[in-house]
Amino acid sequence: MRWLKSLVRTLNTWQVEALLVLLAMVIVLRIPNLIEPYWYGDEAIYLTIGNALRHGSRLYLDIIDHKTPLIYYLAMVPTQFSFRLLFLGWMLATTASFYYLALRLLKNLPAAIVATTAFILLTTLPWLEGNIPNGELFMMGFVLLGAAIASQTSAFARWLDEPLAASPLSRINQNLLLLVSGLFFGLGILTKVPALFDLVGWLSLGWFGVMKTVWKQPKRTWVPDIEDFLHYVPLLSIGAILTVMVSILYFVVRGSGQAYLDYGLLYNFRYVGSWAPSFNPPWLAVWFTLLGKAAVTTVIGLLLTFLTRWIKPKYSFIVFWFVVAIFAATLSNRPYPHYLLQVVPPLALCLGWLALAGQSFIKTKRLVPLFSPVILTALPMVMLIITWVALGFFGYPAISYYANFIKVMTGQVSSQTYAEGFNSSIGDNTRVTEILQTSQSPSFFIWGTNPLLYAQSHTIPSSRFTVAFHIKDFNAYDETLAQVKAKQPEYIVVMKDDAQTFPALNQYLLQHYMSNTSFETMVLWKRWN
Repeated sequence: MRWLKSLVRTLNTWQVEALLVLLAMVIVLRIPNLIEPYWYGDEAIYLTIGNALRHGSRLYLDIIDHKTPLIYYLAMVPTQFSFRLLFLGWMLATTASFYYLALRLLKNLPAAIVATTAFILLTTLPWLEGNIPNGELFMMGFVLLGAAIASQTSAFARWLDEPLAASPLSRINQNLLLLVSGLFFGLGILTKVPALFDLVGWLSLGWFGVMKTVWKQPKRTWVPDIEDFLHYVPLLSIGAILTVMVSILYFVVRGSGQAYLDYGLLYNFRYVGSWAPSFNPPWLAVWFTLLGKAAVTTVIGLLLTFLTRWIKPKYSFIVFWFVVAIFAATLSNRPYPHYLLQVVPPLALCLGWLALAGQSFIKTKRLVPLFSPVILTALPMVMLIITWVALGFFGYPAISYYANFIKVMTGQVSSQTYAEGFNSSIGDNTRVTEILQTSQSPSFFIWGTNPLLYAQSHTIPSSRFTVAFHIKDFNAYDETLAQVKAKQPEYIVVMKDDAQTFPALNQYLLQHYMSNTSFETMVLWKRWN
């Protein structure tokens, strides 16, 4: 945590006290998360793969999911509770990094507090699934830490029209700082690929910074800004690229290089293009194609470049970061709430701007000028609203989430009732787990989508796939059945909603297994020969 201490040393007493209050808010709001049951699919996949990695499996070769690797290595913890504690600490560090950036960019403590409060609420409450250890939030931690390091450079200070901040980090070689910052952006990409768009957003600061000089200053003053640009952009990019290249080398040495390329990196392109929502009117669909979103982003980037004649680079940068974050959140056009978590940091900064404008109005009684940078926040916010409505994003309730937690803690409802309120299969999973824990078999197989059972029972899949939809997606029926036959697990679980979608497995079950127990959501088969 040395980096956090370095950042804290740059703050005054009031800023530190505000940070402590904000971090206390994070802890209080996340307490219910520490007692939640195994109920969320993505988290269960992370824990299942993390458990397999702890037992020597090779990622992407022996066990597969389609995200980049770091999230699975972070999940190599003994229990779900350990993962939740890691997540809590991660979000404390992430929140501290955001708060520091808000102070640097907004230059106003009340506005930074407003921005960070918005950040905390949007990344913590269940509305956008912020209460769950989602990949977006782990990715965000790396991105914001990389951004905090980049903010200690002379280039960043120049583009903010301020002296270089006095901190331990600012005394380090500037090129090294930029390279390390890029490495952290690269770690974000290795946690989830859309972090690449955050890197693009932060690279844009260099572009807007140098264009401000080109528009406004005599040519003889261009040299320092051009030099900053030629250090900032390449070194951030090189740091990120080096991180990805090291990961490829690691998997090649492990003997799973091709599998890593197929499932960890290249599969993301397939995933992006596999969902085509329908729109009414049909012309709206054009704006949600990759080409359409790229065109809109490019046009906005050019508009902001032109506006740097009149506004500071940091304003253009934050708006552009907001826009590319919307692009990243809608890559697949799937309306999953946790995708929008990536939009939260620039959105929260824009809310801080609005608070700053409101503070100015209270003091001066003057409305915001038409060409004020604050007006620019309307552009990405309108885009976000249109995106939310057009793609049909939804949110989870927050009030009932905390109300149910209070009820279980005060004994108004039983822990069983509380747990089953998260997922209808929790009761069945608990009963099946008790049976599986009596088995001597090192693994078992689930046909269907129920990775929660793997995670809760701390077992390893008999196939390299954790869920049926991956087997279907890759048409890996024969491969999967061959792996199950080779391992001959004592138990096989068939989810009832997928019971008729793997005929060859059904035939194998009838030959070698007997139906041991039928539950509401699944059937447990036990090997008899």
